[in-house]
Amino acid sequence: MKRTFNLLSILLNTSLAILLLPGCSFLPSSVPSSAGNTPPSTAGKVVPHLDEQDQVDVLIPEKGGQVSLTLSNGVAYSLEIPAGALTSDQEIMMTPITSIDGMLLSGGLIAGVQLEPEGTLLLTPATLTITVPDGYDLKQMVGIAYYGQGDGFHLTPAFGDGKTISLPILSFSGHGAGSGDSNSLNQQAAQPTASQADGDQQKMSAAINQGVDTDDYSQLVQLLIDQFDNHIKPNLQAATTDDSKIDPAGSAFLNWDAIVEWYSLADKIGTRSEVGKSLLIKGLKNAFNQAYTRCLANQDVSELGNMWRRLRELDLMGDQEYTMETKQDKLLTCGTFKLTFKSTLTWTVDNGIVIEAGVTGTAILHEKGVMELFQGHGDLSFSSYKVDFTNASTDLNKYCSIDTSESSGRLDVEGRIYTDNEAGEDPQWFAGLVLDPHFLTQGLPKWKCDTGAMNFDINVSTPLPLWKDGFDLLHQDRKISIGDLVDSYMFGDFQPGVDGHIGPLELDTTGQQGQAEVEEDLVIDVTGAPGAK
Repeated sequence: MKRTFNLLSILLNTSLAILLLPGCSFLPSSVPSSAGNTPPSTAGKVVPHLDEQDQVDVLIPEKGGQVSLTLSNGVAYSLEIPAGALTSDQEIMMTPITSIDGMLLSGGLIAGVQLEPEGTLLLTPATLTITVPDGYDLKQMVGIAYYGQGDGFHLTPAFGDGKTISLPILSFSGHGAGSGDSNSLNQQAAQPTASQADGDQQKMSAAINQGVDTDDYSQLVQLLIDQFDNHIKPNLQAATTDDSKIDPAGSAFLNWDAIVEWYSLADKIGTRSEVGKSLLIKGLKNAFNQAYTRCLANQDVSELGNMWRRLRELDLMGDQEYTMETKQDKLLTCGTFKLTFKSTLTWTVDNGIVIEAGVTGTAILHEKGVMELFQGHGDLSFSSYKVDFTNASTDLNKYCSIDTSESSGRLDVEGRIYTDNEAGEDPQWFAGLVLDPHFLTQGLPKWKCDTGAMNFDINVSTPLPLWKDGFDLLHQDRKISIGDLVDSYMFGDFQPGVDGHIGPLELDTTGQQGQAEVEEDLVIDVTGAPGAK
């Protein structure tokens, strides 16, 4: 693109005619979501039908909130999300389910909703409350859930009083309640599930339903004990050394513990809740440490998000050893980026004079103690600085060169770097950065000449076109002053990158005024550099 600006022509004492140059909003905030929880199996496939006309979409802040929906038939839904369940502000969509094909329950669907983004894991359970004005048969009511478009259908614990139904929610997918006689409930409870955890949920749901019918929850108590001893505890123990197992093991334990709390069964299961919590905390600490180790070993700055998530989870578990404050040094070490800056300005005057000024520099960017906000400093130096002459001054091209060894500068950078975890297994990275490149030596570097017969230096009192001035004129539309950075430049048009790589941002900008034309080739590259100083 073309830029227009004013230039001042001057005449140097060396009879060389050259030219002298005179002299925010960041990208939108990321909404990271937790890793997906969709099972790989499609066991228990059903076909849900959704009421998209009554769909609601609400932005819930990190501090928690509510998503509510009331249909024309009086059925009402309310999703209560407590503080600490979300890692950041999250847009949540709730869509009513009108019917589900393929269920074995004889009474069909009572009510339900599909929650999105699909697979989002909450750090602490939310509560979905369904109000049914016409009521339902409490003895035949059972919770139901599925994944995606109807995969992995299974029974899940639900609690009711004949008018309302409550379900603990730890992940977003399809949730609701159905109705069935004992034969159809037993038939569904015997169906294969997509995971061991779903199978445990289905068995607990059947035991809860039997307890409602007989007012005897001894079967549920024994089932909870068996599930903990045979599945939950061994899985939590395995997760203390293998962080790939911590999410399913932790989710299964939290679901199990929610049933214990809802039915006030803590005195009937011994110390299992305390043991499970202790193992979960140990596993989360191991997961944090493993993420940090991978971050440095693999130079994978995306592990920063995993480290931060584990600390949030440990905070919710009440742990005081692993906190944002006590582990800040590791967060800062992992969350380090390197910015590489390369700019070459080429001036061409119509009488044949060509002036090139190339600058390179790097800056190591560290977090400022706040997630996503970074700052850093680095050195700038000339990669090239030359003048090609014609006519009477052609001999200077043969005998004279410019010495930039004593010229130096500094590059200051501030801005945001963040990732969008909703991209799945390969999250994208974004940046909005303010750069302040400036030279400490603004004059013309030494001009050293050697004719073979004599050596001499040319000291030019008036400088050649300065790189800083040309850069400023070409990027006037990016000028911004923020914090300690005055007369700086905003760059927010990086292409999304992966694996902690942002950029490279490549710009080719030209401008022309009078007898001079200037062109810049600019490359700004940002990449993860865990451990860099």
